Amino acid sequence: TGGDLIFDVLRGNRARADSLFALYTQTVKGFKMPIHHVIGNHELFGIYAESPIQPDDPDYKYGMFKKYLGDTYYSFDHKGWHFIALNSIDERNKRYIGIIDEAQKEWLRKDLESVKPGTPIVVVTHIPFVSVQHQIIPPRNPIPPAPNENWISNRNEILNMFKGHNLRLVLQGHLHWVEDIKVENTRFITNPRLPRRAPER
Repeated sequence: TGGDLIFDVLRGNRARADSLFALYTQTVKGFKMPIHHVIGNHELFGIYAESPIQPDDPDYKYGMFKKYLGDTYYSFDHKGWHFIALNSIDERNKRYIGIIDEAQKEWLRKDLESVKPGTPIVVVTHIPFVSVQHQIIPPRNPIPPAPNENWISNRNEILNMFKGHNLRLVLQGHLHWVEDIKVENTRFITNPRLPRRAPER
């Protein structure tokens, strides 16, 4: 999955959040294939300023996702390919931002050390590494300086970690539109969660 699995728990209503996660986990039990979950911004529990949930609550931010769906970043191998699911979201000043944090960077470094040379790699992330959306559709409001909620602010540092590896595909979401970008040997495919009405001019 690519994140935004439920809508949503940012404002911290615990009963509603539990019911949404429970509904999602019950629903996906009907699939006959393994499902690997990626966290999206809408799964961050209680981070908004209006939320009554405090940061020391065990369900805060990633806690509820972990309780229902497991780790927020991990890797696995399938049919000769190495898959890496990343958590591309953190919280600053009661808002979410796109970033890969320090602990995850260290984990990723070690994970890549274990990958045999030439192995094709797929990365799955919610917030994009690469997109041309704002070159095609100018935002209504100025994009805030990085880190912001539109892309992974330390993307160049993370992508540089794949130099010398066979990164073939990055699956990303968040932006509610479709794009397929090839940069050297890597395809960056963005897939929408739901249709979004075109902005008014």
